[in-house]
Amino acid sequence: MKSPEYVLGFVIGLLVSISVVAIIALINRKRNKPKEYDERQQAALGKAYKYGYFTFIIVELTAMVFSLVGIQIPVEPALLHFLIVLCAGSVTAVVSIWKDAYFRIGQKKLAWTILLLIIVMLNIITFARSDRAELITADGLLSYKWLNPAACLFLVLIVANVWLKVIADKKTEKNETED
Repeated sequence: MKSPEYVLGFVIGLLVSISVVAIIALINRKRNKPKEYDERQQAALGKAYKYGYFTFIIVELTAMVFSLVGIQIPVEPALLHFLIVLCAGSVTAVVSIWKDAYFRIGQKKLAWTILLLIIVMLNIITFARSDRAELITADGLLSYKWLNPAACLFLVLIVANVWLKVIADKKTEKNETED
């Protein structure tokens, strides 16, 4: 059982995060009309969501089968399910990035990648400040304290794929202009 201070801190942190996202969304909405996805992007997003969904189902069922046959994954259940969600989210994000459907038409990629990198840095700071003794439980399982590094890896994966896609697009554009 987590201490009341921990639960209160978690709830306040979650509420602050949701509030910041809501304020940024409201500011952007008032500043300019939200950009839309075109039909090709919507179709690509549908594929990305489908791949992410099937990834989630397959990995979750695999974890369930492991549990049923007595194979213990050395991770606390909350962290395991969070990692499964991140895995499915990673598939969705990577597929949509490479199908040019991650960003809306005209959306600024640099601003979003900078925001993601700031979130990565905050997660790194949070993890660095955590008590090392709590990283592994008494049962020898990875504890929920690994949520921050897992989220960092997820966000770094997204940023890296955005950058790689930008480089690939520039290279393709350069080759097309040379022809």
